[in-house]
Amino acid sequence: MYGLLFRVGDLSFLDFSEFEGLSLDHLRTDFGGTAELRAAVDRAGLRKALRGAPVASWLLARLARLTWDNCSPEKYLQREDDMGGYLLELLIAKGAEPVARLTVDAGSELVELGGDAVSEEMAKEVVSRFIAALVEEPLAVERCRFYVCGAELGGYENDYGWDGDDFLGAHNAR
Repeated sequence: MYGLLFRVGDLSFLDFSEFEGLSLDHLRTDFGGTAELRAAVDRAGLRKALRGAPVASWLLARLARLTWDNCSPEKYLQREDDMGGYLLELLIAKGAEPVARLTVDAGSELVELGGDAVSEEMAKEVVSRFIAALVEEPLAVERCRFYVCGAELGGYENDYGWDGDDFLGAHNAR
């Protein structure tokens, strides 16, 4: 499937940028998943492994393992240059039908999940499966590095990812 990043069951998580111009007017149910992700990270015991680095670094390294096969994250991520974070937009399909759009807005302080879906039930399923894929093997990560310059943070360069030993960004501007 074109733009496929990974699958979880019968849901395909696709690179949203590959579908420019696609009408998603049928996605009318807004949703969030930030609290659910935070709880899953805490249950997985990741705070100790992060050693002060942001959850956004773990998320990037985990997604790299799930999706990018050593590809540069620049292909999929958008820099949020104002506050020094990054944005990932995913299109979720069930078969050939788009059923949701998931936005991951990650920075040094917080990772926020949100989006829109065809129904409340599908929204819950998307959040649940996305988080389950991330925490299934929480320390199965891939080396990656993504820099973002935070203009509103005095031009400070934030660093996200994993260098093979440590998660990056413990000294990011907050």
